[in-house]
Amino acid sequence: MAMTTFPELELEPCSREPIRTPGCIQPHGALMVLDPQGFQMMQRSQNLELVTGSDLPVGTCLTHPGNDWLEPLTTALAEWLPLGPTSPLGLRLAAPARDLSTLAHLTQQGVIVEFEPWRTSRPGDPPEALGDLSSRFARLLATDRSQDLAAQLVSELRVLTGFHRVVVYQFAENGDCTVLAEESADGTTAYLGLRFPARHVPAQARRLYLQVPVRQVPDVDYVPVPLEPELSPVDGQPLDLGAVHLRSTSDHHREFMRRMRTPASMSVSLVIDGELWGMVSCHHDRPRAIDRRTRTVCALVGQIASEHWGSLLRAEQERRHGERRRLASELAEVLSTVPEPGACITIRPDLWLSLTEADGVAQVTGDAVTRVGRTPSPAELTSLARFLDQDDHGEIAAYESSAHLPAPLRDSVTGLLAVSLPGERPRYLLWFRSSVRQIVSWAGEQRPRAGEQFPASLLPADFSPWDEEIHDRSRAWSPIDNEMAEKMRDVVTSLLLRQTVQVQSRLSVQLSDANRELESFTYSVAHDLRAPLRHISQFAERIREVVDTGPAVPDGLSGLVDSLTRSADWGGRLIDDLLAFARLGRTSLRITDVDLDALARSVCDAFARDNPDRPVEWQIARLPVCLGDEQLLMLALHNLVDNAIKYTAEVRPSRISIAGDIVDGQVVCTVSDNGIGFDMNYQQKVFDVFVRLHEDRAGLGTGIGLASVRRIIERHGGKVFANSEPSGGARIGFTLPHTRPEAS
Repeated sequence: MAMTTFPELELEPCSREPIRTPGCIQPHGALMVLDPQGFQMMQRSQNLELVTGSDLPVGTCLTHPGNDWLEPLTTALAEWLPLGPTSPLGLRLAAPARDLSTLAHLTQQGVIVEFEPWRTSRPGDPPEALGDLSSRFARLLATDRSQDLAAQLVSELRVLTGFHRVVVYQFAENGDCTVLAEESADGTTAYLGLRFPARHVPAQARRLYLQVPVRQVPDVDYVPVPLEPELSPVDGQPLDLGAVHLRSTSDHHREFMRRMRTPASMSVSLVIDGELWGMVSCHHDRPRAIDRRTRTVCALVGQIASEHWGSLLRAEQERRHGERRRLASELAEVLSTVPEPGACITIRPDLWLSLTEADGVAQVTGDAVTRVGRTPSPAELTSLARFLDQDDHGEIAAYESSAHLPAPLRDSVTGLLAVSLPGERPRYLLWFRSSVRQIVSWAGEQRPRAGEQFPASLLPADFSPWDEEIHDRSRAWSPIDNEMAEKMRDVVTSLLLRQTVQVQSRLSVQLSDANRELESFTYSVAHDLRAPLRHISQFAERIREVVDTGPAVPDGLSGLVDSLTRSADWGGRLIDDLLAFARLGRTSLRITDVDLDALARSVCDAFARDNPDRPVEWQIARLPVCLGDEQLLMLALHNLVDNAIKYTAEVRPSRISIAGDIVDGQVVCTVSDNGIGFDMNYQQKVFDVFVRLHEDRAGLGTGIGLASVRRIIERHGGKVFANSEPSGGARIGFTLPHTRPEAS
């Protein structure tokens, strides 16, 4: 027989086609849309009279006299609508022309009522098609393998519907579908094992299959019946027929059926865990309509099969996942005793590979590389890790081909599963899979010419099977593979943290020992320095007595004695400040509620009392209450105010202000002055020990005060800051967490 030729037809518009709002229905039934308040007809299909035998124009009120045959419908609707229904209402009506199977849907655009002829058994129907359903369900539930369930399902539905051919196929994650089972009246298998591309069932069509589990096209060459009026009077939009069984299918779908030489078809959705997992597709060699009762039974069969399929898949998945998790626990237990996590993949490499069914695994830490099994070279692994650091792949990267990788890596990497580890960059655990030669048998796809890619949008003119060889991809990584990679990342991270804690513990002990030695040395030096300083002071006092009571003395000697006395005093203060600074590191924090306002006013009052000849304009805003060690925080405020006093000594009038607030969960306290300020280039040095930014101004301090402020505030978990302009005053302060710091 000569092959029929078809013109090329683009598939891409099908994904944009308004399949929910075609504006027409299939002619094997009729439709009306009612106002739910008064049951007035707002829209109808043009064949309403032909199907029902009653001429009901738009605007007819179904409750008016003369519409007696509709009284059971309006009575049922009046009882059904107040319930806020989410499921359709079905009933049998005796219309003037024939008995009708009626189905009502409540929508935003009104109550949509579908009418189809009520069919009884006819010659040629399968015997007892609606017979013992419990036996059918029992046969489905008796299967314990997915393949056996698929074969039993097509057998049950072919007997139930009388279709010539029934196939069941499963959707892949990318939307492609593969035929799992097939049964035909003549015993032939035309599609078993073949794969159809995703674009033949666009995403919007898959969403409709989820909404209505059974769809039929009794005659592919039907003439669509328009709705009147074309737009809904409720909102002026086309009527949404997404939930309507009579909805007219798209031109692309009907052309697809013609090219498959399928005059009639019906589909049953297989839904697992709320997702369209697969479908049963029924084909016939001539027009064939299935009544609503039979379709309802088919939907129930599909639902039973889906539930059983889900349980089989979950049981198999749980078995496989349980084994993987057992291996992960075993490996984690082994690794728990490893002292050095840097090369932990060399411990039980068989388990590392089995966890993700990988061919190789590598651990990259900076330029250090450890690898097991089939992996790229160390240099390539380092380059790959650096690429991953720059790539936005989220917490885990999983690839089945090298197309996404830089060109130099594509020959050495195919399947890659990567998780990032904490610490120096780059740091990764990497699993690898080699490419696998696959033969995919396609149907419904155009065969590309040599050197060409698949066409993006052509509907196939021929469904003859053909094979495609795929050799540049690995097996896909599954969710359990990802879970195992993340599990091992957590295990290795725990090992790294344990190692960090151990290192920190050793360093802490060493630091504690060093601090004790430094503290002992500080006290020893302080003791040794006090004696000569005391002698210098005493010697200066003796000289002062001679100068004051003796004969004439050389010019300038009195000034030298004063300078010597001041230097000795300054040395004594420096020793005192150093000892106090050393004690700050070992004093335990006694955390209480601290009224910063009261502390600030106490500090300022003490300065005013001790320096009555020094006029200062004090400005103290209301300060908040915070958590901290009251004595240490008073010392911090004292040192900040003392700093402001010193650097406003030559300014008249001297102004010092203290302010505080709570900002973004932080207590902020600042001491500002109008003194000599400092160069912001030295901002980071303000709080360093012994740093004095104004060396030419004698007697301004020992360089310990602000360093003490920083140590106190950092022990409270806070931060210090300083801002200034030369000759423009300074603003120095601190922030404290508004939560309780840990006592230390």
